[in-house]
Amino acid sequence: MSLYAELDDAIFQAIANQKGSFTEIFEAVEVAAKRTDAASRAAGGSRSKPLSRYVDARLQALRKAGRVQYSQGHWRVRL
Repeated sequence: MSLYAELDDAIFQAIANQKGSFTEIFEAVEVAAKRTDAASRAAGGSRSKPLSRYVDARLQALRKAGRVQYSQGHWRVRL
């Protein structure tokens, strides 16, 4: 399982719950990350950058992998 799997799952869950803008996704992931501290584990222990940077980086990685799409100002899961 990827180090980022929990963070990716939280992002997919946020998008599935009609959270399409980055701010909405970030707020939903922030709540989930506080429960699991997924971002801290993904960074290898201590969180050296803000959670928003991790969320943005994961969204871009998922976009490059073809799993999500950004269009008309909103993120969507690609089928």
